[in-house]
Amino acid sequence: MKSLNIAIIATSLFMSACLGKPFQTDRTLADQLSEEKKYDEAVAAYLRHIKHRLSVKNRPKWENPHIYLLDIGDLYLDQGNVSEALRYYQSAEEKGVKPGYCNDRYRYVATWYEKQGRLREALEHLNHFESKDPFLFGLMQDRIAKQIVAEEEGDHTK
Repeated sequence: MKSLNIAIIATSLFMSACLGKPFQTDRTLADQLSEEKKYDEAVAAYLRHIKHRLSVKNRPKWENPHIYLLDIGDLYLDQGNVSEALRYYQSAEEKGVKPGYCNDRYRYVATWYEKQGRLREALEHLNHFESKDPFLFGLMQDRIAKQIVAEEEGDHTK
């Protein structure tokens, strides 16, 4: 299997040289497609990369290829599809991606809501995921709740 992987990489490098194009892994291709906002193609490339990395028998023990599910979730959030983003973040968590990385993404969703001016939804989201990291989620909850109160008080003075 190892010699087959080496042969595939060597062939890819040779073909890249012949075509004058740099060799790209699915992950680097996914990153590039993400930057170009070619979301569906980027998701497919990330999924291929995950599948490939999972098939590598001698990959480092610390490597969890499912971490790229977070990147896929980010793509969906960039498109405003919160439910699909959360589905990928939760899948990453279920597949053993470190809790801190997943919790960052859950807070990222709250920040996304906040940037959209949807403070109540941000607060509801934080309330839902609070148990994952009460301290950090609590800090955001407090800040957003204060914003909501300030807006409400501002409305009464008009």
